[in-house]
Amino acid sequence: MDEAEAKRRLVDDKVDRISNLPESSLCKILLNLPTKVVVKTSLLSSSWRNLWKCVPRLDLASSHHFKENHSIFVTFVDRFLGFNSDFCLESFKLRYGDEKRERDFHLLIRWFNTVFKLNVKHVDFTDCSSRRGAFLIPQTIYTCEKLVSLKLCMVTMPCLKFVSLPLLRSIILALVKFVDNSDLETLISGCVSLELQVSY
Repeated sequence: MDEAEAKRRLVDDKVDRISNLPESSLCKILLNLPTKVVVKTSLLSSSWRNLWKCVPRLDLASSHHFKENHSIFVTFVDRFLGFNSDFCLESFKLRYGDEKRERDFHLLIRWFNTVFKLNVKHVDFTDCSSRRGAFLIPQTIYTCEKLVSLKLCMVTMPCLKFVSLPLLRSIILALVKFVDNSDLETLISGCVSLELQVSY
């Protein structure tokens, strides 16, 4: 190998091939990372600075986000949902609250209503506060027509009047209360795409 060829290969090795990918491909890659990591990619270069805003996935599964800088965290979530207001939200994952802080039900209701309006596909929510089951999920959950999977833990479901969840294939409900005992049966019968999974 001559010197010119060696220099060319050295330059090729230093090329940032990932940053040269189309924005849509980069967003698909970032979809597989937690939101905290995705936001950190904005420090990589100027071309990555605003890319995290286009990733349609909000993964805030660790409740420690709420223990410090609560107002900053709330502002971040509001801004993120605002950035994605023109898109279909792929996933919303949240562990909310702790035993020391009172929950802001109005805040949660606002976030859920926004997420459902964004035609979210996957929802995973756990109420981590001491008063388990006190949070009543908004009624709009029953008409989220793009929803594919739903995982809820330690919440109360609203009174069921109408169900339109044509794409919902997976439901996981842990320590979930229903206002009316017949609502669970009505919910399941209204999910025409539901897939039965049996685990041993």
